[in-house]
Amino acid sequence: MRPYNVEIFTQDFEMVGNTNVNEITYKEDYLSSDGNTVTVLALPGVKKQDYIRISRGDEEYAGIVTEIGYGTDKSKKLQTISYKPLMELLNTTVRGRKELEDTLSIPFLGDIPTYHGKSEHGIAVRATGRDVLSESFRILRTNMSFMSIDNELKVILVTSSTPHSGKTFVSTNLAMTLAHTGKKVLLMDFDLRRRTLSKQMGHRHDKRGITGYLSGAIANLDDAISKTSVDENFDMMYAGIQPPNPAEMLMSHRVDAMMNELRAKYDYIILDSVPAMAIADAMIIDRLADLTIYVVRQGYLDRRQLPDIEDLYRHKKFHNMCIVLNGVVQGKRTYGYGYGYGYGYGYGYGYYCDDDSQPKWKKRWKKFKRLFKNRK
Repeated sequence: MRPYNVEIFTQDFEMVGNTNVNEITYKEDYLSSDGNTVTVLALPGVKKQDYIRISRGDEEYAGIVTEIGYGTDKSKKLQTISYKPLMELLNTTVRGRKELEDTLSIPFLGDIPTYHGKSEHGIAVRATGRDVLSESFRILRTNMSFMSIDNELKVILVTSSTPHSGKTFVSTNLAMTLAHTGKKVLLMDFDLRRRTLSKQMGHRHDKRGITGYLSGAIANLDDAISKTSVDENFDMMYAGIQPPNPAEMLMSHRVDAMMNELRAKYDYIILDSVPAMAIADAMIIDRLADLTIYVVRQGYLDRRQLPDIEDLYRHKKFHNMCIVLNGVVQGKRTYGYGYGYGYGYGYGYGYYCDDDSQPKWKKRWKKFKRLFKNRK
């Protein structure tokens, strides 16, 4: 078998030395350097905080040197170098449930696994399904009862910090899970700007919906509600035509009157809203909600934004707030139970149209690897 090539670089990417070894130990654990070691012929210039690159064919590792020792070799001809995996150090995103529970005092409602299977208009849960996804949403449904001890829980607001967190996926499948129990459920697209839910259902440009009723173009509320083919208990209210003044429309008294009427018609009403830290719309409609589900996506939200979420909870910006962790990778070892710092919120009116789905830490990792190759 080909040996590993070990290279040491300074932080200015000047090579300290290189050698070959037959074996290494490597664990993707950003918490400590335990288990991440390589024993090489002594390289006199190596020091802590240097970069180490280990490669063999397509196999490649990189890290930051944390300890340098000689083990039992009294002649000091062999060096044992411990290092932290650099890819994990660059990854500043939320790793798992334990990280949320250690940082936040917000009630944790449940977690949703990553899903890559088939869905009908974003609906992936099944009434009698025993798959992990369907069971996860049933757990959410059960845990919601613990959030409504003192008050009726009828209107549920779903929001997040950033786009691509899975708000619409959670809203849609939670609504379907509630409908499976025989309850009358209405799912409303309160993202009047992007109208993601309406687009998912094939009704982004439908004139029926929230804005049509609030503007007075639709006089009868029932005419603004659409039946769905997925379940007789599951109705939709699309966003409607994009208004020039979404925030002002959401502040109008007609919204409150509309919700009072809908409360009398439905057992549950799910409000699919915008990212809370992008624009004010989510906080504006918080007055309508009995429960706020704040969606955090594993591997996407920068964990240094968690204190901002805690502030929302402590200052009661959202009513009856709880956390749902979305995108949990099953079977992968993460910082949990096994299951660039700048926030850049400036979304403006088109607040998340240009965002791609690749996490920033992965981009930084690829850039770092290119630097290694360019400096050799």
